[in-house]
Amino acid sequence: MLPFPADTQVAESEYEACARRRHVEKLDAVARLAGGLATELSPLIRVAGTTVQSLQRTHGSDGVLQEQFEELREVLQRSAALLRHLESV
Repeated sequence: MLPFPADTQVAESEYEACARRRHVEKLDAVARLAGGLATELSPLIRVAGTTVQSLQRTHGSDGVLQEQFEELREVLQRSAALLRHLESV
């Protein structure tokens, strides 16, 4: 017996609803993962930034080291910005 068009529409509608639920569940899992990563990495970034500041003060006269510290500081700032973005997801 062939399904009626209405039966086919119901089956497609149920399939689409199920697909939407799976998609929402996947997005939720990604958001939880992003938040967890941000929570774990934020303190590490903060400690690294504090360490770089301390080293900059200690080795203020060494121009080469100051350039390297500045590069590290910029990387840490970008990392912190990325983590703030992940926390807002």
